[in-house]
Amino acid sequence: MAIVEIQQARSTATEAALHGPALYLSQLRRELPRVMAGELRYRPVATDDYWRLWLATRHPEFNRCLPWPAPTQPAGALERMRDLLADEAVGRLIAFACERPSEGRQWVAIFRFTAWRDGLETGLWLHPDGWGQGHGTRIIATAIETAFARTAIPAVYSKTTADNVGAHRITTRCGMTAIGPASAPDDRGGMIHGIEWRITRQEAARRKADRSAARVTGPKIG
Repeated sequence: MAIVEIQQARSTATEAALHGPALYLSQLRRELPRVMAGELRYRPVATDDYWRLWLATRHPEFNRCLPWPAPTQPAGALERMRDLLADEAVGRLIAFACERPSEGRQWVAIFRFTAWRDGLETGLWLHPDGWGQGHGTRIIATAIETAFARTAIPAVYSKTTADNVGAHRITTRCGMTAIGPASAPDDRGGMIHGIEWRITRQEAARRKADRSAARVTGPKIG
């Protein structure tokens, strides 16, 4: 048996032992680095991504909706990145730096999928350098499209704070609808209150069919 066949057999055996969200995370860890979100590609996060996270937290608006206080020293961003990698190592999530291939490891955003309900929940840290360019929508939309195309996931979720207008815009552009309130503890000892969003496999299929029909028929004249 060739080496690649052995690796594929091991992968199949591993996935057979997984189910539900854990299986979707395993599959998308492999699939997302193979796709592009516009001009951006997904790559696994690394410890040294902390420095760019530190630079992002120098912008007050970046920190406003986060569940953790802005670090006062680079070591705080390093600890946050190590926590993210530790959660990934035990299977709680998968995380990717979304970067322009021409700019090395300079990420525009860090995207993550976390196990949630019967599917996965999206998360995004969008660097201030990438604001206003549509990157957030492309990153989330591509991840959702890949999840439905490459796994049997029934739904993708997201949570936003109630006043995060930019995040609301991204979720609605990606076809998500609000399904109710959401709340979670933050690292300051308080609670964050917001909105939970969802797009189901059926909704995504209808959305894709509508876009295809619109391209075929074109704009109406007269």
